[in-house]
Amino acid sequence: MMKKIFSLLLVFIAVSIMGCSANDPHAQDSSAPNNYNSTTASTVQSPTHNTLGSDKTPANTYSIKKIDLLQREYTLKNSKKVYGQNFKVLSTLTDGDSIHFISALIDDVEHSNTQADNWPKYNPARANEYAIKIFFDDGSIIVINLHFTEQSNISYIAIANSKEDIEYNTFVTSTGADELFTKHTIEKAKGDRLIRLFKENN
Repeated sequence: MMKKIFSLLLVFIAVSIMGCSANDPHAQDSSAPNNYNSTTASTVQSPTHNTLGSDKTPANTYSIKKIDLLQREYTLKNSKKVYGQNFKVLSTLTDGDSIHFISALIDDVEHSNTQADNWPKYNPARANEYAIKIFFDDGSIIVINLHFTEQSNISYIAIANSKEDIEYNTFVTSTGADELFTKHTIEKAKGDRLIRLFKENN
């Protein structure tokens, strides 16, 4: 009889120990994935935010498919350009050199994550004469508006992006479009090269 009671007592203790282990929050399977680092920095901005660095995806998870160079439409009157409101595609670039340059430019600007001080009081959604539309392989796009000319001492740009393709003229004239752009400056050498892209592909 004592042996039977002793055996039952051992079974009860064993079950109690197993129950405690199962309820212990620290007794987790060591093979479970750690999600702490699952969100990493990226260079693609959410279209609903105007702070570079929001809703990011890893920089090496996308690639540029093509680049549209856009120029404000104009007519010539007495040998002078009279600009209209709309932009048209001047050229589409797919060459490796142009894509590498634009990709490096985007990474450099976005990694700085700072907006330009003393940016001119222009509407960032309305480019001066030139704009760039960058298409990525995930279907997202980035728009860069140039707010400088060849004669400018400072190269001001404004950047916005969208998770899907948009028609440029509709996008930049939509209500609140200026709030989708962040304001930046880039090195003059890079600004000069951007202008050259348009001159060389006119």
